[in-house]
Amino acid sequence: MLKANKVLTSIAIILFALILVATCFCFTSNVAYAQNTSLVIDLNETSNFDVYNDVFAYTYGTSVYIAKDNKITSFPNAFAGSCIGLQVNATNILLLAKNGTTYGLYYFDYDDYGIKSAQNKLGILKDLIVTKIFKDETNAFHFAWSLSTDDSYLSPFAENITDIISISGTKISPSYQTQYLTYNAANHYVFSIMGGEIYKATYPSAQDIKPSGLNEFKKITTITGASSITCTGTTAFVNTTSGVYSFDISTLDTTKLIEGNVGTGIIAYSTIETVDYLFICEANAITQYLYDGTSCSYFNKFNNSEYVHPTEFDMLYVAKLNQASAEMYSSPRNMQITSTLSQNDYFLVLTRIMNADSGTYFYVAKADGTLGYIKETTDFSPIEANKDAKSLKIGLCAQGLFPKTNIYKHPYPGASVLLELEGYDELVVISNVAQDGDNQVWNYYEVSYVSNGEIFTGYVKVTDVSPYTRLSAPTVLKTVKISSGSIGSVVYLYALPSEDSAQVAALTDGEELDLAEEYNKNSTWTKVIYKDTYAYVLTSQISQKGLTAVQITLIVISSIVVVASVVMIIVMKNRRKIGF
Repeated sequence: MLKANKVLTSIAIILFALILVATCFCFTSNVAYAQNTSLVIDLNETSNFDVYNDVFAYTYGTSVYIAKDNKITSFPNAFAGSCIGLQVNATNILLLAKNGTTYGLYYFDYDDYGIKSAQNKLGILKDLIVTKIFKDETNAFHFAWSLSTDDSYLSPFAENITDIISISGTKISPSYQTQYLTYNAANHYVFSIMGGEIYKATYPSAQDIKPSGLNEFKKITTITGASSITCTGTTAFVNTTSGVYSFDISTLDTTKLIEGNVGTGIIAYSTIETVDYLFICEANAITQYLYDGTSCSYFNKFNNSEYVHPTEFDMLYVAKLNQASAEMYSSPRNMQITSTLSQNDYFLVLTRIMNADSGTYFYVAKADGTLGYIKETTDFSPIEANKDAKSLKIGLCAQGLFPKTNIYKHPYPGASVLLELEGYDELVVISNVAQDGDNQVWNYYEVSYVSNGEIFTGYVKVTDVSPYTRLSAPTVLKTVKISSGSIGSVVYLYALPSEDSAQVAALTDGEELDLAEEYNKNSTWTKVIYKDTYAYVLTSQISQKGLTAVQITLIVISSIVVVASVVMIIVMKNRRKIGF
């Protein structure tokens, strides 16, 4: 009995575990929300487009694509002919194609993993001429159709349409004349574009519209040159040859949102996590605009090229933010906010970037390594570096604290490694990158390292180095003498084999130095040891052995003086003997 209870207990535990795993799977199987930001898409002049929340659908050739969560999936060879209409909602895509004189209405299912299935509704709809498809502000699909070119009807689209008789149609104006059609179900308005003009029809209910002809439509005279229209709630949006407009669907009060021709492509509206956007699809790009209720500003662009962040920088200085805050964007092409700078924050300015769509930006790095772009108009002050290395706590020379020390190409976390040093080699400190008052405000030193006579300059983390201490005796047990070349002049020792580097000491003629490497008279520089640190001296200003030129000159002069003195004494004595 006890054994049976143990078995039952074990089974219960296993079942509980399986339930727990299944529960976790159910709660984690959905793809996390992520707005499309950096997709690379192909478009052409026949491409069609629509958007729903953070999803957009488009065509290229005869294939249908869905972009969601920064991923693109496709349904190849989805239709025949040319796409003349495309609509997407939460779960489906409706596509209208025309192949010669034949229309095809295609219906697709999709989910987080892509487009799952397709159905051609042409056979079901029999002899209907479907001329336009669109959706209302609730994202329900509708289509305009006719049995001849003399009349047209508006119908809600239902997946279970089985026969022409079951379609509840509402007669509207000749839709075959329209370039674009949109529908507001809540207010029972139909908007149509014909010849660049916008027309509005009003009807009392969704299934009772009977205007026949353009005389039943009210022309909206405040907007001309229209190419595409969409509506949501009480607002319609129109793309025209002179800019993008919005108007109240009841009062027709009009507002210009974007000045100038941004293309004549399809316009679509979407709300993504409470933020409103407009999208305009052209032959080679989809441009996304941020809509704040009264105006639009550039937000993003999708095309067949990927934005490449710069890797070579021409500025590299630390700055301090003066204003209350500044938003950092993912790129000048994509205005998604990735981080925020606060007042008095320090950040590294890398380079300046100009973008034709969005303006001019600075590419910057925060102290934690976060990269982003801030607008050129951001108010900040550059912070100077302390280049007097001798005044720094670490001093003119430093060494790694660990067996391996990285020298980075740029001074921010995540920068590429320029050199990886093994051991505790000497580094020459150039600056502390940024000093505000008495405080070092950036966690890097600018340093130089010499390898085989070549100078490498980069950056090390403050926490990776300490003041230099030479722990080993000289490997070359030889000395050289300073040879200044002229009486009274001095010879300088430098931190690096360059006269532009910091001066370590000024020595007079004849002073001796230990060699840090084999002497080579043909080398421009010689590495020496001075007060337990390495330094460099011009080879032409040292002498390996014997007397220096100045010493020889002094000896010669001294000898001449002695000889002259002796001669003068002899002459003086001779004069006395003669009686002068």
